[in-house]
Formats: sequence, C-alpha cells, structure tokens
Amino acid sequence: MHKYNVPVTIEAKDQQDLMMVVSAVQDLILRVGNDNLVRLAKKVKDNPAIVKTALKYI
Repeated sequence: MHKYNVPVTIEAKDQQDLMMVVSAVQDLILRVGNDNLVRLAKKVKDNPAIVKTALKYI
C-alpha cells in the first residue's frame, strides 16, 4: 500500500489540544484497518451527526 503525506489544517484552542488531536488521528490511522478507516470517513462525511450520537455511547 502507498503512503502519502497530507497537509491538514486543524483548528485548536491551544497547542496542547492540537497535539492531542494529531496524536489521536495518528493512532487511529495506525490501529484501524485501512478499509474500516475509509468506511468510517465516508459515513462521517455523509452524516456528521453520527459522531455526536456515537459519543453518547462511549
């Protein structure tokens, strides 16, 4: 599989929050299989409210 470097702009209230988001996203990419990551991204893109609903159960 190919690896890509993608620049992303993230809004955060401070550098600590930014680093937490970056770390969590990197962890997500490493731990979740590529197929599941693509499926998850598509679902969130199509229905962003699904994240709020999911957080209620976590």
